[in-house]
Amino acid sequence: MRARNSLRGRSRRASWLGRGEFADRIALARAELDSTGPAAECAQLASALARALSAWGPREPAVVDAQLVCADAARLDGDTGRARRLYEEVAVALGDSADPRLSALVLEARIGLAECCVS
Repeated sequence: MRARNSLRGRSRRASWLGRGEFADRIALARAELDSTGPAAECAQLASALARALSAWGPREPAVVDAQLVCADAARLDGDTGRARRLYEEVAVALGDSADPRLSALVLEARIGLAECCVS
């Protein structure tokens, strides 16, 4: 019985990305945005974002980074509604943080919100 539970746990973990793999997915999506604009890598990141948010929380740096990349991709695709929601989630989640590393991410989210208003 113990082996079965252990095997089940392994298959569950294997179906989800680890933090390193998620960071790699973010880097690929960001590179895609910089080179050709949003396409397959951005779509894959967007599909993994909800699970990462649920697993690690809204203040996890990798989740925030992914939200900002997905927001940028949505904005570039013309989906300013989705972009605005993602930027606002970051600004709200990190807005009260005293950590100077996070204040740059809040500023990026606020700039993204402003860009949505201009578009």
